[in-house]
Amino acid sequence: MPIVKLYTNHKVTENFAKDFTTFLSTTLNKPNSSIFIIIKDQEKLTVGGESDDRIVVLELKAVGIINNTSNVGFSQAITNYLTQAIDVKPEKVIIDFALLDPGFVGKSGTTVEEMQKSKQ
Repeated sequence: MPIVKLYTNHKVTENFAKDFTTFLSTTLNKPNSSIFIIIKDQEKLTVGGESDDRIVVLELKAVGIINNTSNVGFSQAITNYLTQAIDVKPEKVIIDFALLDPGFVGKSGTTVEEMQKSKQ
């Protein structure tokens, strides 16, 4: 159940959310229905005090799939996608990965940890 927050100083297209969800589903090997995305476009963002270029700050939180090894591939794939979809330079994309504890994520009136137990 990945949770993604994307901030950019650029206006994204109307189809971006759907297309990005499909991309993340494939990249993270998770169903579309499990991916939650918040998109904040046209935000005031700077890098080094400058805001002339397009910038993307992305937070990716998930249970179980975030680790030092997988993050390298995720970072490369997501950055490549965003350079095409938003026309942002790779050096203007920053990704904050966070591993979520399933006992601290609520969904459907319970926690992910309890949902995982019921599947066993």
